[in-house]
Amino acid sequence: ESNNMSSHHDRDYLKLRNDKNVKKMLKKVGDNYPSPEVISLSTQLLKINRKGKEQKRVLMITNKAIYNIKPNKLGSCQRRINLGAVASVTASLKSQEFTINVPTEYDYRYKSTDQSQKNEIISTLCQLFGKLTGLKLNVHKISQSTTVEHTVTKVEAKLITQEDKYKRRQKLTASADMIYQTRKYTEEEIEYAREDYMTDHEEAGSEPKVISINLAPAKKLSFNYSDITPKASMDMNKSKGSHDDYIFKLRDDAMRTSIMLIFGYIKNKIENKYHHIFVPDTACW
Repeated sequence: ESNNMSSHHDRDYLKLRNDKNVKKMLKKVGDNYPSPEVISLSTQLLKINRKGKEQKRVLMITNKAIYNIKPNKLGSCQRRINLGAVASVTASLKSQEFTINVPTEYDYRYKSTDQSQKNEIISTLCQLFGKLTGLKLNVHKISQSTTVEHTVTKVEAKLITQEDKYKRRQKLTASADMIYQTRKYTEEEIEYAREDYMTDHEEAGSEPKVISINLAPAKKLSFNYSDITPKASMDMNKSKGSHDDYIFKLRDDAMRTSIMLIFGYIKNKIENKYHHIFVPDTACW
């Protein structure tokens, strides 16, 4: 994969793929299963902290995560963000500022050296996010010269409830140019097939059960129960005839993100078609 990247336009401007300290750091904190992380972009720019102070930072993007690194400490990262946790990018049309929105955690506000660097960073994020999740990363373009109002700092995030964080994620991913737009789904079908666990009447050794979601004619997201860590949900006080609860935890963050976005899309479709029905966020998250 790295050779393919090098044969085209190589965006590893700081040559971090060959840096022994970075290799050691990725081995320690990276996601190396089933394959090691591959550096797609490395560059130096400014990070703007919660007090508005500009700090020199190295931004490194791999096929699985975003790394914030101090220029003089390449062997350690200040923060690692899973690509699947990114909800959107907010970019100013009047300056070089942009914010990487991570609503389930907190955001990062950056300032690039020029428009070319900014475009390369955003396009790299979009390409890698799409490859990882099969979805489009939303890019919000704003007329303000700063993205400060669209950035939730680490301190602010601590004051936000988990439910509000999920609501913010839905808002960031459900804008006009995101995949939720109805017209993009007129010819597409979303199927969610849930199969029960094997019963005593089923033969042992049968084919593994699969949950499939068809995103488009050419795209299909499938996973086996072997990809899932099941969590039993038993409510002994449940009244007769009430619905069953099925809770599962996906070990793959990117796969989980894809499914959650689709659940959000389904929620929006139901509420738009049947105005008297409200689907609580907890039903999707």
